[in-house]
Amino acid sequence: MNDTFPSAPQGAGAEGLRRITLVRHGETYQNREHIVQGAHPGYGRLTPEGIRQARRLGEALAERPFDAVYCSPLERAVLTMSLLLLPRRGDRTLPLVFPEALREIGLGVLSGHSHAEWKAAMAGEDPMGYRPPQGESWYEVQARVTRYFREVILADGRRRILIVAHG
Repeated sequence: MNDTFPSAPQGAGAEGLRRITLVRHGETYQNREHIVQGAHPGYGRLTPEGIRQARRLGEALAERPFDAVYCSPLERAVLTMSLLLLPRRGDRTLPLVFPEALREIGLGVLSGHSHAEWKAAMAGEDPMGYRPPQGESWYEVQARVTRYFREVILADGRRRILIVAHG
């Protein structure tokens, strides 16, 4: 769920470390039905179980301090983030950032199709390099997210960061 990245040389002490908590959104109806959602805004409603997952994790993280929250702008991530922050009981507000860079992969014409159809469409292709029509490849997503992570999230200097996004 989280990892700690050094932002100072080894041996610099705990003040040189960052704690980044990574959270994937709760279960969606499409997850349950093995449908690929991608970044299509018409897909990705949380199921009652997905809501329970987010609430339970929010309770578990209620005492963990955060300096900022970065969240995919897609509904399933925003709702998960909101439910995560609810148990904090208004102790303080947090800067919330909703960058397009953290959105899910664009699957183009494959959005809304089954996982089996997605796998069949990329048969014989490099799964990371396959780009569906009007979509993007996993390599492109990796480059987009990594660039944002390095240029914005790590560069802003905050130490305790929550990121809510996608698998």
